Amino acid sequence: MVAEGNLEAAEATPVTAPVDAQGQLKVAWLVPDGTPVKTGDVVVRFDPSEMERSLSDGESDRDAPPTARSRGCGPTPAARSATSSATRPWPARS
Repeated sequence: MVAEGNLEAAEATPVTAPVDAQGQLKVAWLVPDGTPVKTGDVVVRFDPSEMERSLSDGESDRDAPPTARSRGCGPTPAARSATSSATRPWPARS
């Protein structure tokens, strides 16, 4: 006998990515479909390469010599506010 259809889990729990993650997360491993899991079991592992690269870039920036802007030689606050947000080289602050 052959039958076609869709199976639905008797009990399912939504799984979401960490809310504090920056940027895109790439799934490196996912528990195989149909595997019984219990509280505390790892069901997904994310590829850490992008986060490690960001960390490395941040450490490089931290160790780099200061730039004119970081030494306080940039535009005055009045000049900054007069600069349009489209051309502003740093993020706007609220």
